[in-house]
Amino acid sequence: MVPSEDVKPSASELKPYPSLPDMLPPITEVSRNTLREWCRLHNLSTYGKKVEVYERLQKNAFSEQKCHIPQTPLEAKMKPKSKKAKKEPMPQNLKREREEEENAIVEVLTSERESAFASWGRIVTRAGLPMSANQQPLPSNGKTFLLPAPGFRWCVVHGRLLPADEPGWVCLQMNIGHTWVPDSPQRMIPLFLLPACVFPNPGVEDNMLYPECVRRNKRTMRNFTKDKRSSRKRKILPPNLPP
Repeated sequence: MVPSEDVKPSASELKPYPSLPDMLPPITEVSRNTLREWCRLHNLSTYGKKVEVYERLQKNAFSEQKCHIPQTPLEAKMKPKSKKAKKEPMPQNLKREREEEENAIVEVLTSERESAFASWGRIVTRAGLPMSANQQPLPSNGKTFLLPAPGFRWCVVHGRLLPADEPGWVCLQMNIGHTWVPDSPQRMIPLFLLPACVFPNPGVEDNMLYPECVRRNKRTMRNFTKDKRSSRKRKILPPNLPP
C-alpha cells in the first residue's frame, strides 16, 4: 500500500536528534531514540532495549572507547536535568551587608560621644595656635569654589551624596598635613567639623563640602576667634579695675 500524502509524520519523527558525537556519551546522558538514530547513521540494527542498542553502537562505532554498560534497564535510565535550587529568603542583616558590598561603600561606625570629643579635640588643638596658623593663603591653582551643577556631589561631613545645584560647594584643600576649607578668594581656614567615617563608591570624588557645612565651619571659626580675642582683653585689663 502506498502511503497517503496527507499522512503527517509523528512528533518523534519531526524531533531533531543530536549530531553524531566523536565520543559516545554515558548511557544515562542520552535517550534510546537518539541511540537508535545513531545506529541508523552507522547502518546498524535499532532493535532491542536501550542497553542492547547502546552496547551494539559502542562495539561497532566506538570500539576503541571504554564505556560502562549497565546490567539493568533501571541503571540505563536517562538522568533528569538538574533543576535550580530554590533560593531561600536572605536574612535582613545579611541582605544589608550584601548591598553594602555591592555598592562598595565602607562605613566605620562611631558613637555620637566619640564624634563630639574628636571635634572638640580638634578645636582645642587649634585654640593653642596663633591666629596666623589658622589661616592659609588659598592656592592659585586647583579647584576651590565650585559652581552649581546638575546631579549630586559627595559631602565628606554628611557622608552621602547631596544635590550639586546649590551654590556654595567648595573643594577641600590639603596643606601642611591638615585639611582646609576655602573661605574667601584669598584665604582658607581649618576644617573643624568631623568628617563622616563613610567612604563613597570608587570613582566618586570625596574631597568636597556641602554649603551648609561650609557655613557651620565658618561660624565655628568666627566663635573661636571671638573667644580668643575676649580672653586677650581680659588678660590686658589692669588688676585694679572691677571685672
